[in-house]
Amino acid sequence: MIASLVASFALGSVGSAPGTIAPLSLTVPASQAAQRPRDIWVFRSVLDQNARMATAMLHKNLTVAYDATACGLYQVWTGGVKFDGAVYTTVHGPQPTSVGKPYVKNDVSKTTWFVKKGTGAYAPISLTYGGYTIKQNQVTFEWKVPLGGGKFASVFETPEYAPADPILGDLVGLSRTFVPVGLPKDWTLQSRMSFVAMPDVISGEKDRTRGGSGLATYEIDVVAGQSTSVNMFWKRQGESNSGVVFSPMEDNPQPKPVPQQDTASERVPGLSLRLYWIGGPFDKLPRLVPGQTPNYSVVVPQLNLGNDGFGAFTDHFFVQVTGFIVAPEDGEYEFSLGSDDGSKLTINDTLVIDNDGLHGEGPVKTGKIKLNKGENKIAIDYFENEGDAALRLRWRQGSGSFELVPASAFKTPAGEVRVTAPGKKQIFGQQRTRPGDKSPLEAVHPSFKLETVRPDSFQPRVGGMDFAPNGDLLVCTWDPDGAVYRLSGIHGPREQIKVTRIAAGLAEPLGLKVVNGRTYVLQKQELTELVDNNGDGITDTYRCVANGWGVTSNFHEFAFGLEYRNGKFYGNLATAINPGGASTSPQNPDRGRTVEIDAKTGTYRFIVSGLRTPNGIGVGSFGDLYISDNQGDWLPSSKIMLVREGAFYGNRSVDPVGTKNKKEDPPVVWLPQNEIGNSPSGIIPLTMGPYKGQMAHGDVTHGGLKRVFVERIDGVTQGVVFRWTQGLEAGINRVLLSPKGVIYVGGIGSSGNWGQTGKASYGLQRLTYNGASTFEMLSVQVKSNGLQVNFTEPLGTEQGELPLDYSVSHWRYVPTVEYGGPKFDEAALSVKSVSVSKDRKSAFLEVPGLKEGTVVYLRCHPSMRSGDGEVLWSTEAWYTLNKLPKTSGKVAPTRSRLSGVMTPTEFRDGFKPLFDGTNLSNFVGFRQNVVPSGWGIEGGDLVFTPGKQGGDLRTKEMYADFDLRFLWKVTPGGNSGVIYRSSEDRGNSWETGPEYQVLDNASHEGIITPSQASGSLYDLVAAEYDYTRPVGEWNEGRIVISKGILEHYLNGVRLVRIDMNSTQFWDLIKASKFRDMAGFARNKEGYIVFQDHGNKVMYRNIRVKRL
Repeated sequence: MIASLVASFALGSVGSAPGTIAPLSLTVPASQAAQRPRDIWVFRSVLDQNARMATAMLHKNLTVAYDATACGLYQVWTGGVKFDGAVYTTVHGPQPTSVGKPYVKNDVSKTTWFVKKGTGAYAPISLTYGGYTIKQNQVTFEWKVPLGGGKFASVFETPEYAPADPILGDLVGLSRTFVPVGLPKDWTLQSRMSFVAMPDVISGEKDRTRGGSGLATYEIDVVAGQSTSVNMFWKRQGESNSGVVFSPMEDNPQPKPVPQQDTASERVPGLSLRLYWIGGPFDKLPRLVPGQTPNYSVVVPQLNLGNDGFGAFTDHFFVQVTGFIVAPEDGEYEFSLGSDDGSKLTINDTLVIDNDGLHGEGPVKTGKIKLNKGENKIAIDYFENEGDAALRLRWRQGSGSFELVPASAFKTPAGEVRVTAPGKKQIFGQQRTRPGDKSPLEAVHPSFKLETVRPDSFQPRVGGMDFAPNGDLLVCTWDPDGAVYRLSGIHGPREQIKVTRIAAGLAEPLGLKVVNGRTYVLQKQELTELVDNNGDGITDTYRCVANGWGVTSNFHEFAFGLEYRNGKFYGNLATAINPGGASTSPQNPDRGRTVEIDAKTGTYRFIVSGLRTPNGIGVGSFGDLYISDNQGDWLPSSKIMLVREGAFYGNRSVDPVGTKNKKEDPPVVWLPQNEIGNSPSGIIPLTMGPYKGQMAHGDVTHGGLKRVFVERIDGVTQGVVFRWTQGLEAGINRVLLSPKGVIYVGGIGSSGNWGQTGKASYGLQRLTYNGASTFEMLSVQVKSNGLQVNFTEPLGTEQGELPLDYSVSHWRYVPTVEYGGPKFDEAALSVKSVSVSKDRKSAFLEVPGLKEGTVVYLRCHPSMRSGDGEVLWSTEAWYTLNKLPKTSGKVAPTRSRLSGVMTPTEFRDGFKPLFDGTNLSNFVGFRQNVVPSGWGIEGGDLVFTPGKQGGDLRTKEMYADFDLRFLWKVTPGGNSGVIYRSSEDRGNSWETGPEYQVLDNASHEGIITPSQASGSLYDLVAAEYDYTRPVGEWNEGRIVISKGILEHYLNGVRLVRIDMNSTQFWDLIKASKFRDMAGFARNKEGYIVFQDHGNKVMYRNIRVKRL
């Protein structure tokens, strides 16, 4: 069925000079043109699965969309747009769609433009999209006409809502005016719409169409030197029922706050379940270290889960369940939560049931809460230690019986990409390490001052940043507005910062660059210049610089970052993915690449391939360009790579056949997933203090900034990555270095592993170097025989001199089609010797067995201190070893302090040996007259061996105030202790004397509390962090009692300090297992006792000084 239109044509002379981009003067009242239904009424986006669309909402009854690839009208309709997708509703996957029945829906796959030269026949011609201009509240699109020799003419098209004469009835009208500029005099262009004419939508006279059976071709001639206007009218459809609410007009609106939890209106039945495998025992609900990807992520219909309800996982996992519970009516509901092991239920941010701890499924716990009819936010945390697993939720109203909450009562946000990754996940308290030691940092780096540089009302999800020539900061935002803002006064007090929106309607802009005072934005489908034609500071023309690369409607086909050098722009093109994170097949062949764009001509070429989600590109060490990419299929972990022409970085999803045997280029650094990265982003060079010449990058999910030192070995680029700073308001998407060396960080966040846990989804802050020195590893350099570790400050006396002060291991990655990947051939490497430099700012570790093609992990022991007594800010480094150098490190080992003899200094200070490796003359068995046979001397060490005569070993003399120093070592799972001021009044030494705990923290049988860990005052005062060395290695213990003050030290770090005469001390005893032991800790002097706990334990160099 062919629709008919009321069409009229008006021809006239062209009114604008060649080369200008200006809207036309139409016979449309100004008041009518001003009545746009939406603040941002012209915008770019995917629409109806078409990738490069420009939409203009001309009137509440009329919306038009143009295809920027075909350079023609796509659709005309009443009803607006449903804004769906990650940038609009936080739901990943969907994209915007038109709402309402179209009057015209053009088949943009057909040829749109034809040209007739002179009297010849019409022939197809390919126009290109030149952008659009908004002036006096009207929009004009530019279609560029190739003339040959790199020259172009232009056709400017201005669409406008055309009100019809009431006599004609209730009609919707569209006016289209075309103005050619620079077109040769004998040329005529013809725009053809090959469209599906929708039935029952229009009436009127017969138009200039041809076709049949529902297809139509509508032709518009554009003649050189003449303007052409076409008016089309349709019978108006009913009002849209889409529920779209248009925001009112306002000046310079700010981005709206983005909720942290996904509150998208689209729902699917069930609840979202995310499982994290911890890989070891725990006894209560843990606090998950942020920035980690779950091992298993699904939607469950209801909470009635048993042993087979958690995928392939059976033990040692933590689960988060989120979504909405739908109450049939207002009222009080009672819930019953059964779980094996612990769980808790929260509804509308209120804790309803706390069922934590180790236990079976019964007895269950209950709780009551008032619910509103409809959706209520629900969250359940659950953990399974060992044995059976279960999680069941029941409810009731009134006094009826509890019933399983039905599947019909659960909903969860739709469209989330359920990304998973293998491997153990980290929880706080699992290893009891301090921030920066086997766990993320939490605070801002001490060498930097952090400031927020945005008004409270401005909450940008930052996609790109750069400075204008006058020092103003320009920010583009990854949000529904797709806007660019100018922040003036950025270098002054926060309250004086002024925010002005200068552009809007861009499609997910994720890169911004100012070049010679001109502003460029990389949006999802194109590189765009923002042009201010009248000098008012607001963008008038959105000029398309380049947009020819392949793109589909897939939500994940981002265009990331924007850099400029030597007349070229550089950006990254992400691949398409499916829900769950797997790559889409087939892919557009242009995806997964770095694109180089000529700033003058807009021509482009691809220079790097094999990428997946390359969110970051920036200048770094040596002035080179680097890329960051995210874990996925073919990427076992995230990584930083060098922009090198022709490089292939391993993602084979775009061309699996053609790249099957292609050699993968190694990265500069691997970023082991969830250890030092998860979603790396923007990259900057560092110019401040000791970090000059290095580079840093952000991370959206792991958060904060990471620092990278880069070196070149025989032309091969490789380096090491360190933790650097956290404490920022959001996960970091973009990083910018100001001309004065100040670091600006832009935050972002969304659902589905696209944000830092517990942080905002927006942010704009700066870090200013304050000149303070922070003790940390500055760099790690590889040698043929080991690693040279360079520090920012000198090591303290006897610090960092022992092989035991360092742990080294290595592994390799093997890319596969599976998402992420495990570590292969992971193995510990021995540190044979340590040589400390004369200035004590570097240490060479002799490490046999280093191999190319591996990641080398280095951990400095957390007890290591500088000459000023400062502990390391961060203890770990990850070196990517692509090439071993020929040069070797100098081996001149420092003497070990862990020998079995006292130092000369200790002799001078009055220490006396209790055990020097030769005899046990200072000891006797506790409540025995001899030394038990289980205690003996082996190789100069005091050793207790189970299976022989047991019992504790005590000193013959009593001690009141003293300084006791000793070395200790346990076997796997081992347990012992040093008890002091003990008497033989009770059957056990620990019934009267406090205990310094000696334990294998990592693998002791059973679950220990912090006050039972090594170095703690047993069951009374916890050691805040774990400072033990690996099991089987010597640890340095120390106990000091002086004038009632008790201190415990482990490997040089004080873990306990308490006044034994204080109320605090005795309150701790009253709350402990010692409360009923009348003589506990009351002796003013007593024996020092070494405990037999049934495990093999060794002591060495025990010496004491009376105080």
